[in-house]
Amino acid sequence: MKELILLLTRERGGKELVKISYRDYLNILTDIKKSTPLDSEVKKIYNAYVEKYVNELATTRILKILKNKNIPKNTIDSEILKFLNAIIKIYTAILQGKILVSNNYCIPVKVLKNYILDQTIAREHKIPQKLKKGEVVLMPLRIALPLYILGFVEVEF
Repeated sequence: MKELILLLTRERGGKELVKISYRDYLNILTDIKKSTPLDSEVKKIYNAYVEKYVNELATTRILKILKNKNIPKNTIDSEILKFLNAIIKIYTAILQGKILVSNNYCIPVKVLKNYILDQTIAREHKIPQKLKKGEVVLMPLRIALPLYILGFVEVEF
């Protein structure tokens, strides 16, 4: 757990996000695994502390994203942080009125690439299954967000 605590200390001590390489990630996992006690009661307490520190690390990193810190490249969690950043930007745009949400939580999206939605999802949410480039479609947030993150739709146009 020493590696995890060191990373948490570095993250909390700096203003920028700490780059977590894949090697750092493996070192943390190895350290946690090697330090895990054998006794089941002690192990339960140890695992609770690991979870507490990991949650604190994740929360600290997310708070830095909220404060518009740059996401370092080649960090183990850069994809997750980019997704969170995209969600935060959309959420902010909704609260600012730049993106309007209907009473059934749908937003207008502009299709950037042709895409075929799963038939069940399209039917359930009453949206076209075949999305054609250039179309503007009203779709539920929970469908629009993943498509936006994947680059199939644009939400501010």
